[in-house]
Amino acid sequence: MKKWLLIVLAIFTFVQYVEAQDVRFVATATKTSVSEGERFQVTYTLHNAQGTRLSPPNFKDFSVLMGPSVSQSTQIINGAMSQQISYSYILQANTKGTFTIGPATITVNGNPMQSNSLTIKVLEPSQAEQEQREQAKQQERTLSQQAQD
Repeated sequence: MKKWLLIVLAIFTFVQYVEAQDVRFVATATKTSVSEGERFQVTYTLHNAQGTRLSPPNFKDFSVLMGPSVSQSTQIINGAMSQQISYSYILQANTKGTFTIGPATITVNGNPMQSNSLTIKVLEPSQAEQEQREQAKQQERTLSQQAQD
């Protein structure tokens, strides 16, 4: 009986350890190059943890049109559970230039966690369209290469 209890305790500890390693807080943007006046989305996603007290960055170079919108999901695949919570903002580019959106901070188990920063290029409309086409071609090449592999 003691042997089984030790085995169950070891498995429970191992599962918690593996889940704790996969906790991430990631910032993403729908576009990294936008036209002046164009709207885009920035999302901060916390993976495999419950967070409190989200502190978004200062979006001083952009207009915040909406946000935060919060979405949450949980998946259980073959007994492995993963969850995520996302905070999304719709921003509008105001002036041309290259801007950095700083990291957001969230508290997980009493400890602050920071996301990555994002760099957004705001271009004149014609330049932005050309750069977006180049990004789309690069993504297509990457997907094509992944399919071939």
